Amino acid sequence: MAATHDTDYRLHGHPGARTRIYKKIIEDTYGPLINLQLKFVDGSKGDIRISTSKAETGTWSVIGTEALNIPPNEPTMHIDYPPDTGNLSANILHEFGHALGLLHEHQHPDRTLEFNIRETYKHFENEYNWGVPRTYHNIFKKADPADVITSPYDQQSIMHYAMNDKLLWKQPSTGANYVLSENDKTFLPTLYPHYNGRPRERPQTPR
Repeated sequence: MAATHDTDYRLHGHPGARTRIYKKIIEDTYGPLINLQLKFVDGSKGDIRISTSKAETGTWSVIGTEALNIPPNEPTMHIDYPPDTGNLSANILHEFGHALGLLHEHQHPDRTLEFNIRETYKHFENEYNWGVPRTYHNIFKKADPADVITSPYDQQSIMHYAMNDKLLWKQPSTGANYVLSENDKTFLPTLYPHYNGRPRERPQTPR
């Protein structure tokens, strides 16, 4: 995705008002920060295909250019509507961040969190029905520094989960993030910059 100038996205089966909400949140927030022309399209041509179908569960997105490997009749992102958990706008921003290649900030190689492992596994099992492998993959596992481009660890990033103090050892809650942090806003343009008036190719998994 980082190597393309235009990125088309499609929203599956949304009523008109909902489509306008999704478009506004995505285009107003991310559009000015990245060297991609985001275009809403009909049909099955979208590189990023967003679903709110009740046939899908959870709120999720594939990462970056992995979306190009998904069959065109399948979504590459799903957002519960109305959201079962969290805030709709924040959920959209978080998942579209994944679509742009961003990984979870709480899995940053330099994170400063010290988890209460037992309580964290219990929390994600009780709240989200996640098993041990899924919690490890989405929460505990740090990104390999050799595989990612990073900015300084940022607990205010839209890509950081809220961690309450029961999940952490002698640390305060990280709180919930509903908008892009200042660091998010400065980091994204370095991944999708203009280069002599043209897009510059970057690795697909920046965080």
